[in-house]
Amino acid sequence: MADDPQRNFRSAYYEKMGFRGVEEKKSLEILLKDNPLDLEKLSTFSQRFPLPSMYRIHVWKVLLGILPPHSDSHALVGGYRREQYQDIKEALEVMRYINSSTPSTLVYLRMFQLENQVLPRCSEMLPPDEESEDFLAVSRAMEEIVDDPVDCYWLIKCFITQFYTKFGDSVPHLPKSLEHYLSQEEPRLLAHLKSTGALLQLPYSLWFRRCFAGCLPECSLQRVWDKVISGSCKILVFVALEILLSYKIMLLGINRPEGVVNFLSNIPQENTDAIVTKAVELWQKYCGNPVHAVVLQHDGIFSCKQHTDDLTHLVRWRLDSCTSISVLLNSFSSFLMAACTAERSMKRKERLNLSSSSSEQTLSAAVSRVQGACNPSLPYIACRGRSPGQFGGRLLPRLQPLLVRLHGQDVLLLQLPLGGTVAQLDGQRVSP
Repeated sequence: MADDPQRNFRSAYYEKMGFRGVEEKKSLEILLKDNPLDLEKLSTFSQRFPLPSMYRIHVWKVLLGILPPHSDSHALVGGYRREQYQDIKEALEVMRYINSSTPSTLVYLRMFQLENQVLPRCSEMLPPDEESEDFLAVSRAMEEIVDDPVDCYWLIKCFITQFYTKFGDSVPHLPKSLEHYLSQEEPRLLAHLKSTGALLQLPYSLWFRRCFAGCLPECSLQRVWDKVISGSCKILVFVALEILLSYKIMLLGINRPEGVVNFLSNIPQENTDAIVTKAVELWQKYCGNPVHAVVLQHDGIFSCKQHTDDLTHLVRWRLDSCTSISVLLNSFSSFLMAACTAERSMKRKERLNLSSSSSEQTLSAAVSRVQGACNPSLPYIACRGRSPGQFGGRLLPRLQPLLVRLHGQDVLLLQLPLGGTVAQLDGQRVSP
């Protein structure tokens, strides 16, 4: 693809004319024709590019598990989802929790509580707690994005469930990440927020628990949710960071923490699209463009999920916190040596056979071992196999972070036990 000058010229021309989504839309349409759908590729696409509005809801439903990867089953499963929605709603009506005048967002909340077996007694109804308020905020925002109430409920439920399942442990640490990146971008503003006591009172719940629902208008919010649904909660940090940077002058003039919180909780709605665009750029600057993970199987076969002209692009996943990821680290210099020499052939081949003999010959290639903690700024390659530490019939040293160079870029090699999950997101916890 990169060798096609006509294609490159056309893409560059479209972008200069403001039609940035032309090529992306075609690529997404190709992905959506797969049967079954490749969830990994859809996630990667959603993180690298904004989703076209005509496909957004469908992609969300697939990524959230509302619809299965097999396209042939979508109509059948969609019918089951609608029946389940009606059954839950009718049950609440019979129990007199809801009626025809109940706001739809409250209906969704009661349905969610019933499905999760936390529905309170009618006699014990209290004002919504913090978790319920978060749910209602997300519900109000989703209602503005989705017209069909059935789709709306399932998207709300699965979005919130996925968010807290995947990122529940990471959310409390997001304010600290925001402070770190703010110190890199605007230390003067950080010092001001600390001195006034506003830093500890920023609207973190609005930003990180509600994913900016109620803060950003829906036209901007859905672009942020594209990234969250496809697997990155770190985008929330950079949206918050860009809000602080965009209103830096205003914030520097406010000396009372209540004033800072009040302003940030009700930011002007005019330039939020620009804020989200710049936030995505910051996210890519610090975290890199996520692409498909490279998986090296211990049976001597290297599998590549994506055609590419430069192998370097395949290893740009970044690791934010090694302490939250349970991994075994091994020496796979043989993979790098073979992959570098076979880079061009990978354009036409999805699988590259690595024999045990070649791995033995290249295993002695010069490498630099990194002892102790891993460097969080390094990209990595995740590997998974039958028996940790074994490759090509040879037992390799364990628990040793391996630092190698690929095309002039430092790359960290990790290994996951069989059945582990490849870390595809910044800060995502991986449980082997």
